[in-house]
Amino acid sequence: GLALADQAVLFRAGYHSDVLELELGRRDIPYVKWGGLKFLEAAHIKDMVSLLRVLDNPWDELAWNRVLRTLPGVGPATVKSLAAAMGLSGLDSSVVVALDEEVLDAGVAGAAGVAGVGGGGARSPLDRFLHDHLTVPPAAREEFESLRAALGDCLGRGGEEPPVAVQVERLIDWCEPSFDRRYERADVRAGDLQQLGVLAESYTSRSRFLTELTLEPPASTGDLADVPSKDDDVLTLSTVHSAKGMEWSAVHLIHAADGVFPADMSLSSKEGLEEERRLMYVAVTRARDVLSVYVPLRYHHKRTGVSDRNSFAPISRFLTPIRELFDERADGVTMDEFGEIALGDASVSVADEVDTITASLWQL
Repeated sequence: GLALADQAVLFRAGYHSDVLELELGRRDIPYVKWGGLKFLEAAHIKDMVSLLRVLDNPWDELAWNRVLRTLPGVGPATVKSLAAAMGLSGLDSSVVVALDEEVLDAGVAGAAGVAGVGGGGARSPLDRFLHDHLTVPPAAREEFESLRAALGDCLGRGGEEPPVAVQVERLIDWCEPSFDRRYERADVRAGDLQQLGVLAESYTSRSRFLTELTLEPPASTGDLADVPSKDDDVLTLSTVHSAKGMEWSAVHLIHAADGVFPADMSLSSKEGLEEERRLMYVAVTRARDVLSVYVPLRYHHKRTGVSDRNSFAPISRFLTPIRELFDERADGVTMDEFGEIALGDASVSVADEVDTITASLWQL
C-alpha cells in the first residue's frame, strides 16, 4: 500500500474532519492538519473535556478553572474565591488562567500534580460544589444551578453512574444553551459535541474515554510539533483552500455532497457558486494517481437517544457531469450502470429506499 505521507484527505471546511480525527487518534494513525483547528483544540471541545475531567478527578484545578469560567459574569477573582470555598488551593488563580489553554491539552496528565491536594479523606471539591452554599454573581446563578444538576446526574444515584454516552449527552444538554452567548456558529459547535457523544458509545469507562481522547502521544495524533519533516510518515488532513499548489499520490475527498460542497451558504450568489466550483477543481486535481471521492448516503441531524432524524445527501452538482468517470461503490458493493446498488439479480435504488422508509412511517 501507499505510505501515509503520499496520501491526503481533503474537505471543504475544517470541521468536516472531526469524526475522522477522533478515529485516527483511536487507531494511533499519525496525521497533521492544515486549515482550521484540530478537533481537540477547539474551545467548545475543551469545555466538554473539562466537564468530564472534574467528574473523573474532582481535584483537577485546571479543569475546574475552565468549567467555572464558562459561567456568565465569572472571572479570575470569582474563580479564586470559589476554588478556595471548594478546597482547591494548589495553584494561584492568575497562574491557572495563564496556563489553562496550554496545559489543558495535556489531558488527565495535566492534573497529576494536583490530584492529591486536599486528600486524606477530605470532602472533594466536586462534593462541595454540588452541596455547599457557594456565592456566585447573580448573572451566573441560573447556569450555576443547572450545572450542579447536570454534574449530579452524571454521578448517578446510589453509586451507580450512567453509561459514558449518557453522561456526555447530559453535559451536551447543559452546554448547548450557552453556546449562543459564548461562541459564533453555535449550531456547528453543538454538532461537534454530538460527535463526541457518538464516540462515547463505544466506552464503558469514563476514565478510559478521557485517556484515549486526551493522552495520545504526539507521534500518534494531530498534535505534532510544527510541520512534520520529510522523513515523518504522517497522513495529511487539509481543507481544499490549504491544499492549493500541493499534490499527493492518492487523495481522498470527503463530504462531497450538495449543500456541503458546494457549501449551502455560498449558493445565494452566482459568484459564490463559481468560487465553490473553482475549489472543487482544486480538490479533484490534487491527486497524481488515485482520486477517491466519498459521498455519505445521509446526514443524521442528532444521533442521540431515540432520535434518528436524517436527510439524504445528494452528490455534489459539480461531480454529476463527470460521474461516469468514477468506479462507484456503496459500502463496498459495486454500483450498476444505472447508479443502483447491485444485489445479485435484484437492485435497490435510492428511490426504493426512500419509499421503504416513507412507508414505515405509517406502521405502528
